[in-house]
Amino acid sequence: MKSTKSAVKIWRRQKVVREKLGWEGRIISFTKINVAGKRFSGQTPYYVVLAENNKGERMMAQLSEGYTPELGAKVKAVLRRVFRPKKGELVVYGVKFVLV
Repeated sequence: MKSTKSAVKIWRRQKVVREKLGWEGRIISFTKINVAGKRFSGQTPYYVVLAENNKGERMMAQLSEGYTPELGAKVKAVLRRVFRPKKGELVVYGVKFVLV
């Protein structure tokens, strides 16, 4: 029953995620996460980036693995796996940034 509720929440969230895909901006701030919560501990270190587009809109997201941020660098929002699920859990996808 628990996984059904999670699947429904994930499905309902897809509209919000879809609207953010393709969003582009430039990095105005970032931080390196060395110690993370339980779900993300296997991904450390990773970067969380704050970006701003030419309309002044801001968005914060994790930077995809393999990228190193620099202030002013251009980023694009893409769909990526959020964390590695345990056996029997749903694979959750969300918005992350990649450098363009």
